Amino acid sequence: MACPKITSRDRGSLLFGLLLALLWGGHSAGFYLPGRAYFHVASFLCVLTLAAFRLVTRRWPVSHGGYRSGVAPGLACWLLAATASTIVNMGAEQVVVTYCFVFLTGAALYILFDGMTLTARELEVAVLGLAIGSLFPLLGGIRAFSQEWGWSDMQTVINAYMASLRMEGYEDATFGNRGNTAAFIMIIAPLFLWLALDKGRTWFTRLYCGAMLVPVLLNLLVLEVRAAFLTLPLGIALVLGFKAGVQRILYVVVGGAVVIGLLSRFVPDDVVTTISDRMRPVVQVDDAGDNSVYGRIGAMKEGIAIGERNWLLGIGPGAALALHSLTSSHQLFVQQFMETGVLGLVGSIVFACGVFVILLRTFARGQDGGFDLLAVEILRP
Repeated sequence: MACPKITSRDRGSLLFGLLLALLWGGHSAGFYLPGRAYFHVASFLCVLTLAAFRLVTRRWPVSHGGYRSGVAPGLACWLLAATASTIVNMGAEQVVVTYCFVFLTGAALYILFDGMTLTARELEVAVLGLAIGSLFPLLGGIRAFSQEWGWSDMQTVINAYMASLRMEGYEDATFGNRGNTAAFIMIIAPLFLWLALDKGRTWFTRLYCGAMLVPVLLNLLVLEVRAAFLTLPLGIALVLGFKAGVQRILYVVVGGAVVIGLLSRFVPDDVVTTISDRMRPVVQVDDAGDNSVYGRIGAMKEGIAIGERNWLLGIGPGAALALHSLTSSHQLFVQQFMETGVLGLVGSIVFACGVFVILLRTFARGQDGGFDLLAVEILRP
């Protein structure tokens, strides 16, 4: 039997999937690339390649979805604020570099991806690249933790994060600190869970996406970042809600409550007590009884104070690394108000609301490819 002919459209589809795979995988494995200049080189190469690819194929029209949701206006406002702030604060450390390699490159990538609709093959190839890239920091972190602590005692694993000096090896092997690694996991975990449960995918895609959940969970145990433990159940609920359908969302909620109840019953009491004691200050916002909560609230207050002194244009993108005592305000909107002024604050809020609108619209679509579209919007560079 003759082999099916590979058309130019098939080659173009594969190329686009590979470009996404390189972009997502390269950013995930960036700290393991020589010189750690991955963002600068990979992003510029992807911009140039995608520009040439789009000019040659002329396959995708410009989409108006971003305008209707508010994502595009929010990003435009944010970019304008960052541009003005960079011009005014050009002499400050990190400002020009951050503007070029975050705002300008990000805007170019967003424009080049605008209107592109992924096929199932393109998404699976892209997610495979993301999985391969993700394995570098995830397995690197597990290896560093194993060398320092081992996995024989669960109580030791849970308490390890408090020994900051001994955790430096793990942080160096992942994304520099626990917060960055937890944020990365919160992005990739729902996507891998969805594809692992999707019967419409190939067995290979479901297998490697399911396997990716193992290092994800092990790193979560090491991280013990409370914001991640509060966010992850929401992400899982959304995935299961998509799978079950809006009509069965109540079953998902009840099932989740049952699972949590069973875990609390069969997990050792000392582990349950430890986790409960750590989560309570976050839920109650108890800055007096928890050093971490106290530190984050202090960082936000300092960021607001800096922003109020520079309310019009901010201190410049990335300048918090040098001008904030903790290098960050630990809150997106406060950070943007501090660095890009009131216009950047407005842009970031409009953008966040637009993402939420996309989430609601995608959820309303149900299972007919809705989550694929959501994944592209969330992982859009």
